[in-house]
Amino acid sequence: MSTNYDCIILGGGPAGSAAGALLAQGGMSVCIIEKETFPRFHIGESLLPAGNETLRRMGVWESIEQTDFITKQGAEFTYGSGDNCVHIAFRDGLIDGLDSTRQVRRAEFDQILLEKARGSGCDLCQPARVTAAEQTDQGWNIKLSQGSETEQLNATWFLDAGGRGRFLGSRLKLLTTDVPLPKRFAVFSRFRGVKRREGDRAGNIIVIRILDGWFWSIPVSESETSVGLVCTRKYLNGGNQEEIFYEAVSSNPFMKNWMADAKSVEPFRTESDYSYIHERFAGERWFLLGDAAGFIDPVFSSGVYLALKSAEAAADSILAARDRGVLSKAEQTAFTQNARASMKTMEQLVCSFYHPKDFSVFMHPRNVFSVVSAINSIVAGRSDLNFQLWWRFLFFRTLCRINRLVPLAPRLQLD
Repeated sequence: MSTNYDCIILGGGPAGSAAGALLAQGGMSVCIIEKETFPRFHIGESLLPAGNETLRRMGVWESIEQTDFITKQGAEFTYGSGDNCVHIAFRDGLIDGLDSTRQVRRAEFDQILLEKARGSGCDLCQPARVTAAEQTDQGWNIKLSQGSETEQLNATWFLDAGGRGRFLGSRLKLLTTDVPLPKRFAVFSRFRGVKRREGDRAGNIIVIRILDGWFWSIPVSESETSVGLVCTRKYLNGGNQEEIFYEAVSSNPFMKNWMADAKSVEPFRTESDYSYIHERFAGERWFLLGDAAGFIDPVFSSGVYLALKSAEAAADSILAARDRGVLSKAEQTAFTQNARASMKTMEQLVCSFYHPKDFSVFMHPRNVFSVVSAINSIVAGRSDLNFQLWWRFLFFRTLCRINRLVPLAPRLQLD
């Protein structure tokens, strides 16, 4: 293994693997540093169709199609009372080519992507940790520990795809913007015996809105379903995570029926929500990718999609600047603005989901001016809004604001 690279990437998840594969395929020397041994468990099993394009460009989509990952053709949203259900079929969106994607088991999915990066020419240090990162006039000096060994690597570019640990953001003291939502946590497991829809809807994610949060139900294989509860900390009430989950299920009409025959097949896990967005995503020779740049509530399954698209944009930026070895101020700003705009779209959609009166508009769709079709495409991942999506999304948000004052849509109880 070399000690001098064009690019060093912290993190071997979807963002790091995608950036590494695309850079290596573009002729750059790349080293990926990943702290965990793969395959490893990770939450975030539901992909979005808009991310398929990046996976195809990496050359990994065919491998994904050869797995038994469940085909996902849409998403469903329902009240916990079961009083109303909205089915979003991706094929009915305003943007062509977003008909379907897959529900994945992340341990296998991430392994496929990392192997593609290595097969494309990336060196891989795994398991290994970056212990220091120093900027120089030529780039970066990176110190890492791997087992009992320590080593220094040098690179022109450093990409932080290491997730919510925010390695580079913390060291560069980058400012962050809080997402205007209460902090939440998730309690989840995998189950057998969870009910499913039939036909084309069998692979859908189902989101069940309750008073203080939501449930997800994601089919990850023919027999197993990932089910989780996302809620604020007032649900804790001194109970353990399993008790919290089952108490919420039993008090919810839809979930009580949906989970009537369900049995967990693995221990319960929890994740905390520390939502944030950095104010800068790029510098002269560095990038923040995926969750290292920002993390928002996962209700619309945007995490992997945003990670893949930020990785693709970073790779393109580096390849375009390879002769200069540095990003201009304009290029840094453009990368940040484009990535933040996509995050902002999803953040606005999430805020509408959590506001009861906004959500009532979402749950009583009327396709006036093709607004519902536009929302379908955004839910499918087209958060980089072109004009035809932008003005319709603005119209939708305007309807939501009006509905807070004047009841345009029926206001139903969430529980």
